[in-house]
Amino acid sequence: MTATSRRTTSNADQQRRIAGCVTLGLDTHGEHDSAVSSIDGTLPATHDAEGRMARGAMLVLADQGLARGVFAAFGEEQAMLTLDLRVDWLALPPPGALVEAQVERVIRHGAIVEVQGVLRAYAADAVVLVGTACARFLTGSFPGGGDVFAHVEHSDAAASTAPDFNALLALQPVEDGTVLPPNLALVGSPMLPAIHGGFIAAALEATSTGLAPADLGWSPVDVEIRYIRPANATEPLHIVPRVLRASRRTVIVEAHALQGDDRKLIASAQMLFYRHVGEAADLTTETVEFPLQR
Repeated sequence: MTATSRRTTSNADQQRRIAGCVTLGLDTHGEHDSAVSSIDGTLPATHDAEGRMARGAMLVLADQGLARGVFAAFGEEQAMLTLDLRVDWLALPPPGALVEAQVERVIRHGAIVEVQGVLRAYAADAVVLVGTACARFLTGSFPGGGDVFAHVEHSDAAASTAPDFNALLALQPVEDGTVLPPNLALVGSPMLPAIHGGFIAAALEATSTGLAPADLGWSPVDVEIRYIRPANATEPLHIVPRVLRASRRTVIVEAHALQGDDRKLIASAQMLFYRHVGEAADLTTETVEFPLQR
C-alpha cells in the first residue's frame, strides 16, 4: 500500500482479516481519530490466572489500538509497521473488567507517526486508568512487504480457546530464557507471515517478569519495546532476558527476541519493576495538575 492509496474498508473489517486480532477478539468502534479498541473480555485467553485482563493481552491491544491513530494522521488507511511501543502501568484492571485503548494525541514526522493514548478498564462500579501508552509507526509498508488487506480478503482464524493468556503463548522454558513456538494464530501480517508486534511484546514481557516474580513483591512499572525486524510466525522465537540492575526496591530487566540459526535480533525490551515494601501492590494512581505556563 502506498502513502497515497485509499481504503474504504472499516477498521473493524480490516482487523477481522488479521489472525492475531481475531485470536483475542479485538474490535474497534468508530473511525480513525475517534476509534476506541477493545478485546473480547469473555475469552479466557485474554485473562491471567486471577481472572484479570492479562498484561500481555493489553500489550496486543495497545499496539493495535494505537495504530488507529496513524489513520487519523493521514485521513485514510495506511500500510505501517511498529517501530517501538511503551506502556506505563498505573493500576491493575478489576477482575472481569472490559479494557479499552483510546488514542489521545497523534504527532506526524513525515512517514513516522507517534501515537499517544491510554488503557482504561470499565467495571460495574468503577473506571480505572490502567496505563498510558505511546508507540511510533513507520508508514508506507507492511512487515513482509505488500498489502495485507489486498492479499487477505478473509481470515480462517478463530477466537482462541486457550484457558488463559499464558496458555495461548505457550512459552517453553529453555536454559537461557524461553521459546515462543510457531503459531499462525499470532500473525499480524500474513505475507511473511509475521508475528503481530503485540504478541512479541507479550513474550518479552512474560519472560522478563519471570526474573522479578510477583510472589516476591515485585510488580512492573513500565515496559518499552523496540522492534528491529519482523519475526516469522512459522519459526520459533527465542527470548533471552538478563537483569541490568537490581537494588532493594527496583529491578531493571532487558530481554532480546532472537530468531533463526544466526539468532538475528528481532526486538528488544526493557522493563522496570518496583518492590512494594509495606505497600499494597495495587496502588491508587494520583494525578497532580499544573497550570499551563506561558
